[in-house]
Amino acid sequence: MSLTDQARTDAPDSALAKLRKAYSGLNAKHLVTFLNTLILVVAEWVYGGLGGYDRLFVSLGSCMATELVLSWFVLGSLPKSYLSPYISGISLSLLLKPAHGLLWPFALGGFLAIASKYVLRYRGRHLWNPTNFSICVLLVTAAPVLTKLTHEWGNNAVANLVIWSVGLIVIHRARLLHVTLSYVVAYFAFSALRAGISSETRFWTEIGPITGPMYQLFVFFMITDPPTVVRSFRGRIFVAVLIAAVEHSIRFGLDRDVTWLQSFAVAPALFALCFVGPIAKSWDLRRAALEARKAKQA
Repeated sequence: MSLTDQARTDAPDSALAKLRKAYSGLNAKHLVTFLNTLILVVAEWVYGGLGGYDRLFVSLGSCMATELVLSWFVLGSLPKSYLSPYISGISLSLLLKPAHGLLWPFALGGFLAIASKYVLRYRGRHLWNPTNFSICVLLVTAAPVLTKLTHEWGNNAVANLVIWSVGLIVIHRARLLHVTLSYVVAYFAFSALRAGISSETRFWTEIGPITGPMYQLFVFFMITDPPTVVRSFRGRIFVAVLIAAVEHSIRFGLDRDVTWLQSFAVAPALFALCFVGPIAKSWDLRRAALEARKAKQA
């Protein structure tokens, strides 16, 4: 074989090896930030779904300022990273839809999101995904003037394909793909179950919401939030399925006009995570502490 032929044979393998090396060297946190920004760009460019850049500036400013102040006063140092408040600020600006152009929900939402990391802690770790906690509190307490993003973007196939493709790559790099896939499979299964039980709903109607923008943020950022997921592979799958089960229990109850569930009607998935996530995380932290204590005694 000539040197030219050898070079041609080795080139594809070399290029593939370089691609793999570059992929493995990517920082998962920065990829998540890129995906979050991509969703923001698609939302505004394709749908004009942001509703005004003033919302983005207020939510981002509130998150950044709260992170800076609390880190300084609670930890005694400047924040090591602003990625968390950046992601929370963008998510809040997209997900919150207040009436009459109000801006205070974004300011308050940013404060609640970041403050929850410093206040609602157990064994040195925060329990709630910051954005999830903030939105759920606001949806319950400010319901007359506030709702969340629903169908404002539509379900553009190309936009969804881009976001889901990049999103799957990002969470694969973060080693949390199993969390998203477990939730999505469970969502489809429970949707089929509800459609089979009720003659008034159809399967395709039930699964429709998961293609929407709120669920894109939910499956890529909230249920896969590294600081708030449990440690074990199987545990994460179990929690993802449990979140889907609680969500569809809420939906099932709402279909049957259970009155006390009406407060959660605006966002069953977000409330399911808000209920299940902290319990699972606190149990996991307690178990980790017990294991560490046993290891010391051994």
